[in-house]
Amino acid sequence: KFVTLTGGEPTTKKDWYVIAEKLSKAGIYTNIISNGWFVEDDLVEKIKQAGIAICAISIDGVKETHDKIRKEGSFEKDLLALKKLKYHGVQTMVATTINNENIEELDEMYDIFSEIGVDFWQLQITLQWVISLNNKHYLLNQG
Repeated sequence: KFVTLTGGEPTTKKDWYVIAEKLSKAGIYTNIISNGWFVEDDLVEKIKQAGIAICAISIDGVKETHDKIRKEGSFEKDLLALKKLKYHGVQTMVATTINNENIEELDEMYDIFSEIGVDFWQLQITLQWVISLNNKHYLLNQG
């Protein structure tokens, strides 16, 4: 009994926390993966009230790489989201999709996440079917 709410950005669905709370109250271990952009005090309160076990933030590299892949300003905003979640006692995880742009940054990323006190780090391999024809440079070398 384990559910992860993900998207897109699941917190943009107005009733996400109602769904999460029903799952949690039914004894289902409920997590959420967010892009971190909307993690403000009111969202953290909803995360706690809904019984979310772990809140994950997607971070795909150090500042330059993550901002290139996601959006300018994302890295700092996501680190702030992790710190805010930790401050409010929410278990945190970082979800990272490993690719050619960030594979050499994993040690530095680990140090950054450790310093913040991130509880878990999920590493995912970039798969060809996920990448569009315009972004094949992200694929890990086969070998």
